Amino acid sequence: NWSSDSRNLLRAWVLSLGMDLVSIQLLQRTSRRSNNSYGGYGNPVMKEELRHRKLRLFLYALRSPIWSHTTAPMLDQFSQRVLQRVPILGTLIETFLWDWILYYQHPFVAEEA
Repeated sequence: NWSSDSRNLLRAWVLSLGMDLVSIQLLQRTSRRSNNSYGGYGNPVMKEELRHRKLRLFLYALRSPIWSHTTAPMLDQFSQRVLQRVPILGTLIETFLWDWILYYQHPFVAEEA
């Protein structure tokens, strides 16, 4: 059930994701064509930047509207069906998992990741 506001957020989300995917592709293409002695994937700085950008893609699952319509309901079901049924340890894992997710969902942390 997507409202008009949610659809606008979704368009912005898709555009942002698309721009990040294009930037990763361009960086990979540029690094492959590099001819210097440290060029391409042999460059440790380039490897780290590509890894960093790819890991940031996972943060899109924590952003609205995907978070509220998809990710949060799925995690809530997982918590109820799996974690809450494990005595003692399940509750601890569930608390840690939600704390970790909500920490990374915070806008300042998400931008620094």
